[in-house]
Amino acid sequence: MKKQGDFYLRIISISLALVIAAYVLFSVLLNAGSSYSLEPALYCEAGDGVSVSGFVVRQELALTARSPLVVAECAEGEWVGGGQLVAAGYRTEAERQSREEQARLQWQSEQLALAGQTDAAGRKHLDRQISETLVALSRGVAAGDADAVSASGAALSPLILRRCAAGEGEALRQRAEELAQQAAALEQTQPALNEALLAPQAGYFSAHVDGYESLLTPERLDGLTAGELERLSALSVGGLPEQYGKLCLGQTWYFVAALPAERAAQCAEGDRLTVRLSGVRELRMQVRRVGAEENGMRVLVLSSSQYLQEVTALRKQYAELIFQTYEGLRVPKKALYVENGETGVYVLEGARAQWKPVEVLFEQDDSFLVAWERDSVDNLWPEDELILTSKEITDGKVLQE
Repeated sequence: MKKQGDFYLRIISISLALVIAAYVLFSVLLNAGSSYSLEPALYCEAGDGVSVSGFVVRQELALTARSPLVVAECAEGEWVGGGQLVAAGYRTEAERQSREEQARLQWQSEQLALAGQTDAAGRKHLDRQISETLVALSRGVAAGDADAVSASGAALSPLILRRCAAGEGEALRQRAEELAQQAAALEQTQPALNEALLAPQAGYFSAHVDGYESLLTPERLDGLTAGELERLSALSVGGLPEQYGKLCLGQTWYFVAALPAERAAQCAEGDRLTVRLSGVRELRMQVRRVGAEENGMRVLVLSSSQYLQEVTALRKQYAELIFQTYEGLRVPKKALYVENGETGVYVLEGARAQWKPVEVLFEQDDSFLVAWERDSVDNLWPEDELILTSKEITDGKVLQE
């Protein structure tokens, strides 16, 4: 009885294996007759460019101080006029803290005095200002704009203080007077400011001094070679101990980099390129100079008269230089054919393959960007189903499902 059960079990196992084998064979034969896949044509934009490492160059004036402790009174990238206070020098940390406390008390006194003068209409106006500043703050956070977030946060603090204290009237005025008296008393007891540091001329202030202020100047860019730029990049430099900041003068600044000669040959003096610097908005810069070839490399000098206040702290930078921007439809390389001297693709229309000629604009790693000709529905359009197959395919061929 046991042997008979084993016999039936072997028969069932063999039958099941035959069924599985037949299914696999059928699937292979079926796929062999319809070995194609579909991928939609997608609209996209692409840039022909190169990533480089280079230097931001400006006309700069280093600022020096005698005091051992210097605190900047200006923000990074802030425009200052000639003779304006840009920093304060202190002998000790205690002097600095005392001066900051006096300034804080004076600020609180002024804000409370303003709040004490705020009537009902003023409170509504403050509410509106606070709402608008909060919206600006949220937009800055969403956009990742650190400068906008900092500016909105600084504007929000006094508005909230004034709004919370508004309506207190006489009590606020008394408190404001008390704070003003404390600030005045503190000012009388602390020593005079050791060093008031004034801007010798107008410019954008920066607290970053790196030693390149005199080594890499706009004048030097005129004859700079690829080899010299490489040697400058390898230098270990730094600012002097007495230098606490600098002024970036004028409005024009430069970006200089060495790139392969064949890429530099794609542009000429006077051309405008799209440049993406890390931490800075995308901008257009003008080609000022294309240097002579040296060991397969050329120096490229770009200039701009915009956003100098945003690059005052930058020096060595990675950048993406975009020579030309294209827009069109993305086509996988496997979907592109050249037949009878014409370049095109096959798309699925119903159950048939339909030939559509295309114009290749730009080659990427695994795809081509082709022109989107909008003048006819017979041309390739977004979401058309591109046929990818290793089998022979012709216009009008019926594809097996």
